[in-house]
Amino acid sequence: MPALLVNHRVADFKTFLKVYAEHEPLRKEVSVTNSTVWQAEGDPNNVFAIIEYSNPAKFEKYSESAELKRALGRAGIIGQPTRTMLAAGLRSPRQAGQRA
Repeated sequence: MPALLVNHRVADFKTFLKVYAEHEPLRKEVSVTNSTVWQAEGDPNNVFAIIEYSNPAKFEKYSESAELKRALGRAGIIGQPTRTMLAAGLRSPRQAGQRA
C-alpha cells in the first residue's frame, strides 16, 4: 500500500493535533487507511506524519485541494512541508530478508 511521509514545522503541537483529528473523516473519504503522527525527540513542534492510502488518484486530488490547504493554515504549519512518497511497507526486518 502506498504511503506518504510528511514533515511539518508547526507553531503549536496541540493546535496542530486538534485540527488533524478534526480532519479524520475527510482522510477516510479519500482512501486514507492509517495515519500516525510523530514528534521529533527534543523538538515537539517538528512533526512527522505517515499516511497510508489505498487509492492514489483520490489521495492525490485531496493532497492538492484548497480544503487541505485551509486546514494546514488552521493547524499552524510554518513554511513548506517536506513530502516523501514511500514504497510498499514491510512490517519487520525479517520480512525484508534481514536478520533482526
